[in-house]
Amino acid sequence: MTNVRRLPALHDGARKADGFLELVFQPSLRVVELTRRYVEDLYGSGQDTSGASAALSITAHELLENLAKHASPGEARFSVRVSYDGERPVIAVRTRNKASADRIDKLHKVLAAIDAASDPKQHYLECLKQSRMREDMALGLVRVRADSNLVLSLQHTRDEVTVMANSR
Repeated sequence: MTNVRRLPALHDGARKADGFLELVFQPSLRVVELTRRYVEDLYGSGQDTSGASAALSITAHELLENLAKHASPGEARFSVRVSYDGERPVIAVRTRNKASADRIDKLHKVLAAIDAASDPKQHYLECLKQSRMREDMALGLVRVRADSNLVLSLQHTRDEVTVMANSR
């Protein structure tokens, strides 16, 4: 079952509006592309000069792809919230899913390495060179930090993890 709440575009004519979207679904690679395109359509305005539309598209794609490839079987959640601080869009993207203890431990290590990098773009280029990272969740998360300038964090319980990407 998929639940959808629609949110307004980043720029809807002269009006900027806060919005929220949440999907509850069984992760699959097909959902990744469809949802990324949906998020792009909602936020893909030629009037967006802040880079928020591009940041949101990259983040949606990478976090959804991680869900499809690495989540334990079962229901997953993906949400996007956009609000405004004056003219500045404030973005929050979250995924929540079941995960093994090993996967949660790897996420902690990946996010610690991302946080420790003084230059996110250089860190991304270094990770691209490391073939062991190409097939794992690390490269997508590193890309989110480098290309979207969103801050990544996580929360977890014993078998559930929430990955968050938020505006600074």
